[in-house]
Amino acid sequence: MSIPDSEIQCFSHRAANDIYDRVSDAMMKLGKDGLGEADFSIDWCTTMQDNYSGTNWSYVNTKDGRPFKTNIISQIATSTCGTRHSAKGTHFTKKAYIWENQLTSLEDWVTEEKKRVASESKINGCTIKSNNDLQYADLIILTSQRIYEGALYDPRILPDYRGSYFKLCQNKLKQLNIFDTPDNNCKLVPMHEMYAKLRPGTLILTVCKAHIYNIVQNGLPTSTFQLAVQAIKILDPSDKPVKERIYPNSLPNFDRHVEG
Repeated sequence: MSIPDSEIQCFSHRAANDIYDRVSDAMMKLGKDGLGEADFSIDWCTTMQDNYSGTNWSYVNTKDGRPFKTNIISQIATSTCGTRHSAKGTHFTKKAYIWENQLTSLEDWVTEEKKRVASESKINGCTIKSNNDLQYADLIILTSQRIYEGALYDPRILPDYRGSYFKLCQNKLKQLNIFDTPDNNCKLVPMHEMYAKLRPGTLILTVCKAHIYNIVQNGLPTSTFQLAVQAIKILDPSDKPVKERIYPNSLPNFDRHVEG
């Protein structure tokens, strides 16, 4: 049974304690390093880095030619939205303004790059509507890829590690580049704590790279716009309940990780 939004306090807590405004002020100070202020084709532009076909596009800073990385502020959406992120609970705040700018920047990127792909291509964007009745997209899709920090974990910490097939003697789980709140000294979040730490409603800052993957699927050209997460920093936790995960009865007797 889901908990009514009226009983979830994190959104009102952030508004009452000016957390949204302070985070928004920090984002504004980033200037062009924030997605909402970075204009495609002016501040960042396309470079082809696929050594095999040249069909997958990456991006660089127009000014210095370095790989383009951008900061995105968001709140994790509910599980029904998958890996999508929203600005729920931030109406009439500075953050809502920043969120709209981020969505606009992505819309401008997709609009311009669609001119370069095949006219019959199917487009998989990185924004989506939470409700089909909306005129414009209000969710951003982020994709986690190789955001590893170096620490290694025993796979037995996974909640679904069971059965005779799971006899992994040498295999290890890699530590993701996900950092806890400043109140927790921005420590890396261990694998077994990620589910609880990154629950819906959590306010986060992500560093992302932009990519477009142009492939042919079932004879149809397809262009997928992707924001690949390089790092995540939790800015403020959420109190939205999540379903309890059942872990194996016997966890390894170790302090959760081995440095690689």
